[in-house]
Amino acid sequence: MKIIKSRLFKILILILSLNLLIVSEIYQHNLYSNNNSAFLGDFFISNNFGEEIDVIAGLRRRILRWEELVAQLSFNGMENRFSYQDESLVKVREDNKIEFIVKRESIDFTPQQIDFFSHNDIEIDEELSSLNSSIIYLPLSFNGQSIYSFLDELIEIPGISYVEPNFYDQLAYVPNDYYYATYQYDMPLIGMETAWNYQLGSTNVKVAVIDTGIDYNHPDLSANYISLGYDWVNSDSDPMDDNNHGSHVAGTIAAVTNNAIGVAGMAQVSIFAEKVLDSSGSGSHANFKSGMIHAVDQGADIISYSGGGSDSTTKKQGVDYAINNGVMVIAAAGNDNVNTPFYPAAYPDVIAVAATDQSDLKASFSNYGTWIDVAAPGVAMAS
Repeated sequence: MKIIKSRLFKILILILSLNLLIVSEIYQHNLYSNNNSAFLGDFFISNNFGEEIDVIAGLRRRILRWEELVAQLSFNGMENRFSYQDESLVKVREDNKIEFIVKRESIDFTPQQIDFFSHNDIEIDEELSSLNSSIIYLPLSFNGQSIYSFLDELIEIPGISYVEPNFYDQLAYVPNDYYYATYQYDMPLIGMETAWNYQLGSTNVKVAVIDTGIDYNHPDLSANYISLGYDWVNSDSDPMDDNNHGSHVAGTIAAVTNNAIGVAGMAQVSIFAEKVLDSSGSGSHANFKSGMIHAVDQGADIISYSGGGSDSTTKKQGVDYAINNGVMVIAAAGNDNVNTPFYPAAYPDVIAVAATDQSDLKASFSNYGTWIDVAAPGVAMAS
């Protein structure tokens, strides 16, 4: 009975951690685990959602809508390989190479795999620190061949498990005006005062906040912060928040109570940051997977993720690693006001959290459906 109560309490202390949700893509499956092909047309893209410089190659990279690539490049049949919604985003370099993830069976690439890359102008951009995966850049066309030819041939090379686009999640804020967020209306709505009479939480419980980082210098967060996380965006050990979303989530979970400043967190647990989203709120599925695995290896008991969307192989592997190691995963249900399953929240072993408003009704933006597990305040919350 104590075990059940403890697990339920962990759920209660964290269901508010997902108050600002993330809009992302949804695609159903990855058929580039087999040998299907399609025709590639001409490439011309004008609109983009962000631009940065690829430091290694010295080239600009644009975050573009996948649907726009499909439409303008005549990706006939692509919807049968990578299903998507309007918000699906992918990075394309100015030399017309697209960012993909390749998973191999061995620790290193084999000579045959490297030879294929070399002969088809495919670049190995970054080695991921999880499960033998790498970021690669595939050209849209090379020597008369299309990207489909490269994908079809690549998946047939011995030792290649799968190849898929490295899709990106994007933050989308719900209204959070200061005057509406003056009081923590959420606490009495979920009965936190009653819960605190039984337990205030324990710093022995480690919660990994997978987000934009945490402002570990904040006076309401520093006492409960532990330096176990990593910055997967900038590849360093300093996951400082440069967006404030992750700090908001961290404050909801574990802001210091009874210190006469700021707000009261739901539980006095230990928190650490796995920074997988950049300052603009954009983050790849590859970084999500790396953050999940690292959080588990660092001893997280609970993982909170406010993003989601796609049922990609890469994302599923990150979630499976946590679940198989006994870590509780809590994720946002999404904020598109639809009943379409939103991943990772919709995975069977993940706790899917929808949002309610000040009247304890479904928030106007919150997703809904039979795959939702719990709902909690998520509109204009103070943190």
